[in-house]
Amino acid sequence: MNTEIDGLLRFNEQLYHINNALADLIDECPYQAHLADAQTGRYLYCNLEFSEYIGISIKDFKGLTVETCFNQRQWEEKTDLFCWWREKEPENLRKFNEEVQKTQQRIKKQRLSITSTGLIRFKETVKAPVFSRYLDQVIVILTQSQDITLHCNLLHLLNTYKHYYADQKAVQKMLITLDIDGFFVEQGWPTIEEMEILLHCVTDFLIKTLTIIPDLFKNA
Repeated sequence: MNTEIDGLLRFNEQLYHINNALADLIDECPYQAHLADAQTGRYLYCNLEFSEYIGISIKDFKGLTVETCFNQRQWEEKTDLFCWWREKEPENLRKFNEEVQKTQQRIKKQRLSITSTGLIRFKETVKAPVFSRYLDQVIVILTQSQDITLHCNLLHLLNTYKHYYADQKAVQKMLITLDIDGFFVEQGWPTIEEMEILLHCVTDFLIKTLTIIPDLFKNA
């Protein structure tokens, strides 16, 4: 794959220079980011954040397509709905790229993603077209994704887990997502009902805190 992509970059001078110019920008990006050739769909580059998220080295990532990237990832979950998402997601991502190519516009979407270990992530993803020298053709698509999972409604996140997993597995995944699974032993996990009550309390507390804090500053 790397030999193929190196040959493609050598053959296409514009692609070569754009890839080199944007590589530093992608490396400095605080979010997951990658570049893809708009014509072939092959990935040209990604930053360390994205590489770690998918579990594939930057070197091995180059030259993959959406489909081959998904095939190379080491998926731990095998539930029916999880496998269904894994099969459908490459097509959804390809259509996202095609939409950018067709409209030649920057497009932002909030999307659901699932990690290799089965954790749900909500992402705000921006795809932007990079044009040829004469601005007549999209030749590269730049993608940046920010993880907004913990900024979302936590009850909605739990309900999303319930869609993909049985109740106790959903609770386990939710605890891991919140990074509080270490406070529980497997036999002492909350029930789904207890988890819902806990999240209601947390949500109410956050709402009240965010309401009170501005008033405190006003009265200071």
